[in-house]
Amino acid sequence: MEIRLPRLWMLRLRTSPHMSLKMENLPMLRYVYYYTVSELPELLDGYVVVQQLQRLLQMPTLRHLQLHDQLPTVNVLAKLQVNCLDLQCLDIGMIVLSFGNIVHLLQALGRLHTFVFAIRNIWTPAPGIDLVRVQALSESVQLLRMYVVGRMRHSPVLLPTEEIVSRLPRLAKIQLQDGIAAMQDFVRRMKAEQRFAWSAAVADRVSIAKVDMLDKQM
Repeated sequence: MEIRLPRLWMLRLRTSPHMSLKMENLPMLRYVYYYTVSELPELLDGYVVVQQLQRLLQMPTLRHLQLHDQLPTVNVLAKLQVNCLDLQCLDIGMIVLSFGNIVHLLQALGRLHTFVFAIRNIWTPAPGIDLVRVQALSESVQLLRMYVVGRMRHSPVLLPTEEIVSRLPRLAKIQLQDGIAAMQDFVRRMKAEQRFAWSAAVADRVSIAKVDMLDKQM
């Protein structure tokens, strides 16, 4: 059964992982709070989760997308296609994005101010993005909340999380499940080294806080 709601602009939904929204039935939808429910969440098919995320990112009217209730074992490896170019908040909780997908989303979503995701702190390719030529990954992101799979650690070379933080000129808040001391140390180094024109200003402005990524009420 299909339901068409042409004037609906906000949807908060708990549903099975196999239910999907069709953009043609919801032409005015702006805000989506999407919680998938499974009797055995640890067995939830990662392919289903990724396909659900991809379908939601294809809805051009979206301004706020929250997709939660997944374990940090679902990895998004294929490049995500984005059609919601006016998206301001993207919160996918514990879904693990590759470094390449994070770079792609930051570059594509020019109005994004809040970005919540999980990441493995290892380098993966970012096809089509020349990090030597491209300095700022986003001119709009102000709040970054990350669940880092694996430990934040001191390293002689930049980690993916550090590379992301260093390339956000308007960044004001960093929220982490763990690794607060390591991120604080990196921000101090970022100010001292002044790799980019905005590095010192971001280091002076940014706050770093510990949060519980499992808390769906954030």
